[in-house]
Amino acid sequence: MSGPKCDAIELRQREKQRRKEEYRKRLAARQEKIRAREQAERERARQEEERLASERERRRQEEEAVRRELQRGEDFNARAEEEYLALQRFQEEQEERRRREEFSGQQRFQEEQEADTRRREELSGQQRFQGEREADGRRREEPSGLQRRFEEARCLYLAAAELAGKPAEVYTFASETAGEQIERMERSARALQEQTVEKECRAQVNALIDKVISDMGYELMAEKISGREEETRAGLYRYKGNTAISVIESGGQFTMEVVALDSQDRLPRPDEAQALYETMGDFCRDYEKIREKLDETGQVVSTNIFHMPADKRLARVINRETYEARRKKRKYDDEYMMTEQAKTAHREQR
Repeated sequence: MSGPKCDAIELRQREKQRRKEEYRKRLAARQEKIRAREQAERERARQEEERLASERERRRQEEEAVRRELQRGEDFNARAEEEYLALQRFQEEQEERRRREEFSGQQRFQEEQEADTRRREELSGQQRFQGEREADGRRREEPSGLQRRFEEARCLYLAAAELAGKPAEVYTFASETAGEQIERMERSARALQEQTVEKECRAQVNALIDKVISDMGYELMAEKISGREEETRAGLYRYKGNTAISVIESGGQFTMEVVALDSQDRLPRPDEAQALYETMGDFCRDYEKIREKLDETGQVVSTNIFHMPADKRLARVINRETYEARRKKRKYDDEYMMTEQAKTAHREQR
């Protein structure tokens, strides 16, 4: 046989559910951080606005003090001039006194009433200005229900994008398009959640496969990753002589077979085909052990097993140079099994 082919080693559903729960916790934690960060930014903006208002008030008071000082100087000059022209002003003061005495009580009352009205208008203007400033502050601090929904959706989307390690689009609140933007951000957050959980699950299963095969004594010598929408990972494990076990994973399904190595893809010579045929038979026994060890992990299940009988016509020689060499041996332990979680935690701390 060309190497039993297992095209359906699937993640157990509860493992995926557990990872979804962990993802939701990390997502919630990231949302809290983003909210705290934005709240701190709003607080800094408010403090800056208060500082500027205080600075404007201080400058106004300084200008008022300068104006009063100038007024006192002008009054002093006026008094000096009055003293210098005492004789001339005497007649003017007498005339002024006479005019004040002629004023009736009604005129004096009218003047006092007008002065009081002006004072009330000035006080009302100041109160109105203060009330408008407080109302404007409340409007900034207490957004509308639609804007709150927009901010919640934006915070959720940013947290999901950071956990997924992908750049986030910029969304700006606009009441006319807020509903559409909220729906788009929520859809994107759900898609990013599925991608993150699926990526972590596949990474753990790949690590389990690598560990089991490595424990069988097969060294991972080279691997390559291809595809954009549906990522495919292919690994070569050193077997006997110039042969290797080719393990291809795509969409949670795995295929294993014995292949010969060369610098190009080609058909095997008759002697190579005979040697591969014999090696296929040897690998059949090892494959059963690999399946048993995978089942013992309790984290992957083997279903829809498809066995191909050993056949020289299925012998293949593949191009070794299309794979990237493994320069450093991977550590198969509990720390490595948590690689993706460690990466995610690092992004959260950053």
